[in-house]
Amino acid sequence: QTMAALRNGHVEALNEERFNGNGSLMRALPVALVCDTPDEICKVSFLHSSVTHPHIRSKLCCALYSLVVHFTLNGWHLPMAITLATNHLNSWLVAPEDIDELNYIIDCASNDPKGSGYVVDSLWSALYAVKAGYSYRDTIKMAILLGNDTDTTACIAGGLAAIIHGYDSIPEDWVTHLKGKDNIDQVLSLLNSSV
Repeated sequence: QTMAALRNGHVEALNEERFNGNGSLMRALPVALVCDTPDEICKVSFLHSSVTHPHIRSKLCCALYSLVVHFTLNGWHLPMAITLATNHLNSWLVAPEDIDELNYIIDCASNDPKGSGYVVDSLWSALYAVKAGYSYRDTIKMAILLGNDTDTTACIAGGLAAIIHGYDSIPEDWVTHLKGKDNIDQVLSLLNSSV
């Protein structure tokens, strides 16, 4: 879907219910890092998802996840961060059909996680893995054990798990063998020097 959107430039054609993959969700975490307020997170999450996944369901999942990250960064434990995120998003929405979509997403939280490529399942599967994992490593293993779209589920869960457990919780051998680590180190060095 991302390739189709970038290749064709016709994102509007992807604004159908069947085009609710998890591509924009796996890229959503930085929104919470660059935005200052929950309202800004909602707005930017919608814009961010629209590039490749313009359906309201994908936009809402991105906003919900980014809000969870935001509230977690601000000291809330995960269950409360999820509650605060859903409440804020619900109050931010105006259109009744968007609120219906959010209610659908929230109702799916009780479904068995499958680790699939469907955006709603990806969101709740990743949050399930974070809640079930007692460490960064446990979270990633849990995400992978769900099967199906394991790399994306682990990506979504891993970002939040790293925020909760800290960078040092990431197994050192995983970091050492990371493909492209030199490039990442250069970017981190530039970021640290500008702070």
